[in-house]
Amino acid sequence: AVTLNSIGAIHAFTGSSDRALTIYDDALRIKREALGDDHVELSRTLVNQGSALSKLGKYAEAMAKYTEALHMRQEVLGTRHPAVADVHGNIGHVHMRRCAFGEAAVRFDMALNIYRSKLAEDHPKVVGTLRTIERVKRDEELCV
Repeated sequence: AVTLNSIGAIHAFTGSSDRALTIYDDALRIKREALGDDHVELSRTLVNQGSALSKLGKYAEAMAKYTEALHMRQEVLGTRHPAVADVHGNIGHVHMRRCAFGEAAVRFDMALNIYRSKLAEDHPKVVGTLRTIERVKRDEELCV
């Protein structure tokens, strides 16, 4: 399943999101059979599925995958874990693609607050999220 997830990521990176989704589905099925339905390792594949779906413009489906991953990570890792912040950021990016900048800003702020509680101010995740928040403000004007 780990290898399938990696192969799916390669397909997603090269622009073959449909193929990536098929592979992620197989990886998720294998992980569920081996680990059960609530193991945090499933969240990695759910996030990858969400990313591929978002690239295909299937935002509602992407949000469903991200939401499932978010709940799983919150349940296992707690609400203040950087891996939880990562999913908030993913959800923020879906909102940006939909031109829902208010909702995007909320998610990026949530991610930033978690990162700042666990990471140094100069950590790439903190710095990157600050840049993304600035982009949200700038792009909001373009998406009217």
